[in-house]
Amino acid sequence: MKAPLREQLRAQSLPEDELSEAEQQLLRAVLDQELQAKWAQALAEKGVHRDAPKSRLRMLRPWLAVAATILLLAVAGWWFWGSPAPDGNQLLADEIGQLDAVSSVERSGNTQADSLRNRIATAYSNDSLQKALSGISVFIIDGTATVEDYVFAGICYLQSPEPDYAAAINAFLEARKFNSGRYNDDLYWYLGLAYGANGEKEKAIEELRPLVTGGKRKASEAAALIEALD
Repeated sequence: MKAPLREQLRAQSLPEDELSEAEQQLLRAVLDQELQAKWAQALAEKGVHRDAPKSRLRMLRPWLAVAATILLLAVAGWWFWGSPAPDGNQLLADEIGQLDAVSSVERSGNTQADSLRNRIATAYSNDSLQKALSGISVFIIDGTATVEDYVFAGICYLQSPEPDYAAAINAFLEARKFNSGRYNDDLYWYLGLAYGANGEKEKAIEELRPLVTGGKRKASEAAALIEALD
């Protein structure tokens, strides 16, 4: 059986003078450990265990989970309701940048005219929009321009480094005069973008709305743009 602490200390050959600081600290540490062990034993006999805080933590876990869920919902609500609305001008710029004028170039079977259109399409692909516009103006001036030529010109006006939105609107309106069913929906979209970029929001929405109500190809994009412009 282990001797009591006091007897262990009496059995030591301690110096006659006072203990040093280091020895005092060591002695206090030994006494503290012994005291903690006795307290733990006494509490255990009373049915109180030192791991009680863990039990309390287990009891709190369901409430912590609820609090975490509420916090998550609050953050989600802030993001959904507090996030800024999409910027109409940025949406317009993004959509205009995605237009492809080359896709509207059509060949007529006239060798000379088709050769010029090929050069115009190449200039556009090389980002030489002014050169492309100069080429397409040949057909517009001599009265031989097709609906595709006007669509091409309108897109070039929109995408030019110095956009001419009024000229783009006029080009698309001229294209509409051909009553080409093939370009009906496209012209709603092109005019919606051109009017919106020109600051004519009401006319832009008027052009875009048929795309939404009719379930057209650009329905979701048109709806988003209407919401941003409205």
